[in-house]
Amino acid sequence: MDVRRDVRNLGRVGRIFREPCLNALSLWYHQGGIGELFRMISAVKGYRYNDEPCQKWDLKRPLQAEDIPTMLFYSRRIREMCFYENNVFKTKQSSFDISLLLGKVLFPRLRVLSWYSSITACNWNLDFVLDSMGDEVTDMLGAVSYRSAPKFMASMEKRHRQLSYISLWENEIGQDNVLEETSRFFRDVLPHAQNLRELHLENSILQCFDIWGAIPLFPLLGRLTLILTDLESCVPSIPASYHTLTGVTVIIKDARVLCRILDRVSFPNLCEIQLILSDDIDASVLHGVLVSVASACGSQLTSLIIAYNDYRSVVPDGPISNEVLGLDDLRLLMEKHPKLEVLDLDVHSTRCLWAMGDGALQEIVRAWGRRLRVLRLDPDSKWSFESQKCVTLKGLEHIALHCPHLTTLGLNFVGVPTANVRSATVHIEPNGSTTGPQSNYTLRRLDIGCSPLESLSVSDMALYLSSLLPNLKTIRPAKWMGEQRPRWKMVEDIVLVAGLARKQERLVFM
Repeated sequence: MDVRRDVRNLGRVGRIFREPCLNALSLWYHQGGIGELFRMISAVKGYRYNDEPCQKWDLKRPLQAEDIPTMLFYSRRIREMCFYENNVFKTKQSSFDISLLLGKVLFPRLRVLSWYSSITACNWNLDFVLDSMGDEVTDMLGAVSYRSAPKFMASMEKRHRQLSYISLWENEIGQDNVLEETSRFFRDVLPHAQNLRELHLENSILQCFDIWGAIPLFPLLGRLTLILTDLESCVPSIPASYHTLTGVTVIIKDARVLCRILDRVSFPNLCEIQLILSDDIDASVLHGVLVSVASACGSQLTSLIIAYNDYRSVVPDGPISNEVLGLDDLRLLMEKHPKLEVLDLDVHSTRCLWAMGDGALQEIVRAWGRRLRVLRLDPDSKWSFESQKCVTLKGLEHIALHCPHLTTLGLNFVGVPTANVRSATVHIEPNGSTTGPQSNYTLRRLDIGCSPLESLSVSDMALYLSSLLPNLKTIRPAKWMGEQRPRWKMVEDIVLVAGLARKQERLVFM
């Protein structure tokens, strides 16, 4: 009897603490699909691969009235619901009766709903949520259309005044009825979304309206993402200034069209701009993009990222343009954007050649050094290793020691550390202070491109870097680096061991 009483009391305690624990741990804040929710009522069976949980679910019985209280206990905690191809029920709706849920609000706190499944037979997964969610939804994202997910679009129309985040990806825009309905949405519905703060539009959906003419309609719009495919229609018809935007991302194939766009727009309060290019560009085109960015953005800019959207794994062997990239290509940015904290150039072009020595790095440090958190100067493109046109260990040391907030550095450099180039030993005193060479304790990642390294210099380079950058975690060479790649891997391994030993030494004196 005592055992039964103890078990009963334990169950009561568990019920008392179950709800506070679920709330405190936010275990149901985000859900990928509704499979986990149905698992809590034992209505599904899941599969495991290699002892790992899998999102593949099969329904094994219909929904029953007594399931609803249990389902609501968990569903009312869900704030974000995301559907993808791999987490939707593949079972057709006809085999599962959801009529018991009609009129009930299962997701009163749901704030974010996204749908990225192209299997229209599985739309009942989405409709299940749409039919039973509350009025707190502010973010709606999806690869949808009026044909593939009509109820999603209808819900967006109904809630457009409360939405603050909209992301749409349209794959069926070419069909006449879809184009007509989508055009109506952007013409008659979206302009009234006065609470909109983020807008992300992808693919040919931009055919339906003039995005540059629509931006002023949203007084709170701060972030904009565009994937531009129809190049002619995406160029603004007249110059305009967009004061509300603080973050812009543009994914585009032709960098020259990007320059035409930037030359017609102005972002006086922009803080972050990210440009993703598809074409392999040469030095003159990249120079044009840098100039256009510097001209379009105001002095508040803190982050500039220019990247290529498909990382190459082969040696760049395309023709190099006659122009060479260097400090002069960054001067306008240095003059107009003194608050820059992130400069991430990663076009890894087969047709760009960088030539930048220690003196150029010193000028960069004078302009941005105290603020820089990320500095990547296209390390995976081609770099010159000629004397006076390349960074040496002296330049590497200068930038590391004069950028106190730098966490990521990417560039090519040359040099062989000698025994006395830098003491690899940092002595830790009993009071915890250190004596020895100055170091940068914030830098965690070093992208070295195709920086040369002789086999006999591996240990010296590792000791040098572990002294200069005690907390360095990652050394990343270019994918196409040949026989020297394993050498840099050895350097990374030694640096990690040295860093661990240094931490252990500190613990001894704590």
